[in-house]
Amino acid sequence: MLKKFWEWIRRLFAAPPEKTDQALSTEKRRAWFEQCEPGFLVWARMPLPEEELAKVEPAHQIRPYLILAKTETELTAKACSSSPYSGLREYQTVTLAKDHPLTKQTYIDLKHNVTLTAERLQSKPIPVEWLDLRRIQKHLVLISQLDHIYHPYLSVGLLWEKGDILEIDHTLWYMQEFIPGRLRLIRLYHQYRAYMEDAGWNLFFCGHRGYFADFAHPVVFQGKTRLELVQRAADHEIAYVDYCVEQGKALSFKWVPGYIVKREDETYIVLSRLECGWFCLEWHRGRKKWRTRCVRDFNGMECVGKVRRLKLRTLIASLMNLGILLLEELDPDLVDYLGGQELDWETLRQEAGTQVLIKGINRAAA
Repeated sequence: MLKKFWEWIRRLFAAPPEKTDQALSTEKRRAWFEQCEPGFLVWARMPLPEEELAKVEPAHQIRPYLILAKTETELTAKACSSSPYSGLREYQTVTLAKDHPLTKQTYIDLKHNVTLTAERLQSKPIPVEWLDLRRIQKHLVLISQLDHIYHPYLSVGLLWEKGDILEIDHTLWYMQEFIPGRLRLIRLYHQYRAYMEDAGWNLFFCGHRGYFADFAHPVVFQGKTRLELVQRAADHEIAYVDYCVEQGKALSFKWVPGYIVKREDETYIVLSRLECGWFCLEWHRGRKKWRTRCVRDFNGMECVGKVRRLKLRTLIASLMNLGILLLEELDPDLVDYLGGQELDWETLRQEAGTQVLIKGINRAAA
């Protein structure tokens, strides 16, 4: 009698048996299918033929899937796994945050699409956090651009983050800071030029490729600009950029005298640093003449070369001769760079010409 009583107690408090695939009614699966939306996770049997499905371990035959798109009869989804996928590149897989609905480390295969029907569903769909969906969306954009693989995009806003490598008008930029309507970017150059090392530019590796960048002078973009996501920097690469930016802030003067910078038809020669910008010489192509100008920033400009000290000294002397510059107005550090006050400036002014020198400068700036 006592034995039967304990068996009755054990059956009373025992966990209910798991529902088998046959125990789930068609109506319940259809109701779950109607609740499915892009950006939701749903458990489903692997969409394989029964012969191949039988070769899979029973515990792995049912797995979660991330829904990307939905039609009246099918779901386009990405398979999820608790183990990393082998054979996929870094941007072809993504992990969900620890506090996501599955409550454990989850990897998503973003390269391959999977088609699910209502008959395959095994659970009610659950939503994924918006921040996770945004990261997934970025990886989908990269896969479509780098691998040319078509798949539906999630209907989630694509906001930029620090570490994104963007392409603007066939030029690469590193995203340093994002504020809606205002982007702080750092230009990335493929080709090395002699002035880069002198100016303290840093070599930056991202995605097994090296770029040269001036982290001390980010460019600020405002307004509507077409941005294309090309790559995403790794955590250690982002940390390296932050270090370079902090190092660059400690440099009081980065653009040394003689640097030639261009923006479309504008050409400047940097002379010295001011509190509110840089004191420069500007070459006006239309008027064919030089003038002094204070440039507050070099947004959208490109450094195209450098005027040697002797040629810069002769150019300034010729502009003094034309009354465009006065020796007393020049920065003392610039004067010391050019040869100091003891230099025979009067003789140099008399001997300095402008026509041949201007042509030489134009060739250097071309």
